[in-house]
Amino acid sequence: MMGAFRAVLCHDGGHEQSVERTSRAIDRQVLVVGDDFAGVMAAGFLDHAGLDPVLAPSASESAAPPVAVMWQPGLTLLERLGLRRPVVDRGRKLATLACPVAKHSWRADQDGRPALVAIDRSTLRELLASHVLARVRTAAGAVTAVESTPTGVEATFESGVTEPFDAAVTADRSCLGTDGPRLGDSLHTWAFAWPDERAQPDGPTEAWATSDAAFTVPTTDSTYVQLVTAAEMPARAVVSPDGIADRFGPLFPNSAPLDGLDRDGFAYRRVPTVAPLSLARGHVARIGTAARVALPGGHLGPAIDIEAAWILADALMYGPTTVGDALAEYERRYRQRAARLWAYPPESDATEPETTLSPSLHQLWRARRLVFSHIWDGPQPPLARDVPESL
Repeated sequence: MMGAFRAVLCHDGGHEQSVERTSRAIDRQVLVVGDDFAGVMAAGFLDHAGLDPVLAPSASESAAPPVAVMWQPGLTLLERLGLRRPVVDRGRKLATLACPVAKHSWRADQDGRPALVAIDRSTLRELLASHVLARVRTAAGAVTAVESTPTGVEATFESGVTEPFDAAVTADRSCLGTDGPRLGDSLHTWAFAWPDERAQPDGPTEAWATSDAAFTVPTTDSTYVQLVTAAEMPARAVVSPDGIADRFGPLFPNSAPLDGLDRDGFAYRRVPTVAPLSLARGHVARIGTAARVALPGGHLGPAIDIEAAWILADALMYGPTTVGDALAEYERRYRQRAARLWAYPPESDATEPETTLSPSLHQLWRARRLVFSHIWDGPQPPLARDVPESL
């Protein structure tokens, strides 16, 4: 299987390219719907591959967490856009992990090439603007609809104007219809900055209960708190500071970041935990949270979005001749990578919380077990290395 994929991973050079792939001229204009991180990554790699991306905002706005955590495979691919060193330099390396409730802590050996880096979302936006957006064409108006046609796509902008493109990639699920989550397959999550007047943790922490989890993520200048529950929450409770403090207070035994929290001090989201049924339909493909399970605090999301953007650009530039077949290849390769990631780690492990986690939280624990494997296990597992060759 690996040999079949190796031939198509060539737009960065260094891979053997077939005559068929390198001799044909590819001139495709690709609309990227959604100017969030996943969309900018897609536009950046499409431009890097020699295609013609046009980046446009989506009519559906979504709030991103205030901090992004970059896992090693994503950092490796960011080198292709000149972003790895700036992200590492302006972010914070995560080489420790503490679980105050269980009274455990772990520390990794320092490595010159960090496996996990946290960066403020505002800082990341600045870097994306200077390293990617400065080179990519952008549309002023938001896209309200994308329709696949026999020869390409028709995109409708908020002004009512319709424009043709050879292909489109979207971070907005609504552009391809709905693959909504089943009832109950979602997580409630809250994010806020640790109060300046209170002593902050020295590094990242996590705490687990049957249906609840709490994480802290330090960046260069701040520490952020993320709360997650798989339990059903009444509508008024999700925006009640007192209700939030009552539910998650036991997960902070030695500190009180929830004291004094008010309604303006946190961001609340409800995120699906079910992946969409399809990632490509005709001449349109999905990326970002439109293409994957969203697990707040799992830290796999940004790396998966970077990898997806890489695979998408490679498939459109060097994959099958027709756009539809190229996007179908993108989906196959994306799903193979996702299957490998979610097959790790083992079902039982000494670091697993003593409590019995709900299914959604157990999946979240598995994701964190993978990205923090450099702390628990030392070297990263093989699927975190040899990128992009392993894709």
